[in-house]
Amino acid sequence: MTKAEWKRIHTDYKGTHDVEATETTGRHRVRFTIRQSKWISVFVTDEKRKEAPMFSGVPAQKPDLPVECTMPESVYKEPETQAQGAPFEAMRQSLDAGVKVVSAPQLFATSSKVARRMADLAGPLAGKRVLEPQAGTGKLVEAIFNEATGADCVRVVAVEINYSLVEGLKTLRNLTLYANEVNFEIHQGDFLQCNGDLGLFDAIVMNPPFVNGVDIKHITHAIGFLKPGGRLVSLCANGHRQREQLKPLADYWEDLPPGSFSDQGTNVNVALLVIKAATQPGKPPEAGWLF
Repeated sequence: MTKAEWKRIHTDYKGTHDVEATETTGRHRVRFTIRQSKWISVFVTDEKRKEAPMFSGVPAQKPDLPVECTMPESVYKEPETQAQGAPFEAMRQSLDAGVKVVSAPQLFATSSKVARRMADLAGPLAGKRVLEPQAGTGKLVEAIFNEATGADCVRVVAVEINYSLVEGLKTLRNLTLYANEVNFEIHQGDFLQCNGDLGLFDAIVMNPPFVNGVDIKHITHAIGFLKPGGRLVSLCANGHRQREQLKPLADYWEDLPPGSFSDQGTNVNVALLVIKAATQPGKPPEAGWLF
């Protein structure tokens, strides 16, 4: 991609990572961004090429990093059937257009199984207005449509900050039966900058960024978009800050199994939470609502 395209990517979706030394090159850093829920290295086409340093013969020492510095976008990995995967394959091709990929070191794919469960925990969605504030590749949007028995039975508002992912969501909309700009609204922008412009929702289903505790900001911001009696279902990092600040707000909290991401190359812990807005201001939710 060009320097202008790199600059346009929000800081939540880009950074640098270390490449370990080999027999011919020393340890060095490369740029990366997120595409289709996976981290990929990026080559900037209109910038002076910087070759990897030659191997010095001295082993580099990798610093110890806190566990919460690297967080996934999703949980588990479930194979798609050919019919399920067709819309997403077209979307992947759209997102890859014009991007020169050096390598794809990590993949944190959102599980269809977990997406379906999250949509189910949001309650009956047919006839409802639902927000997906970090829509990404649209995995949760697809689950919402399925739970509501079709795109024509629910109104979804999807917010996504990344331009390429927004284009992918538009492709998904074009490939989804009965979906249109009325029942599948797509807004490009930073959800944390959205306030009253989106309105209120019967349900919110979300998988926010986890880096440096930003999931706490996204979830607490999203609570203000719930109608009375509405439900928010979200994944979050299962760290000390999240348990301290988010768990007291939750009507339901589940620690997902340790090592849920081991097949993806990381042992980050993740939790699933549900928050229900009071039916009336100042009135707590009714006990036992979830089951």
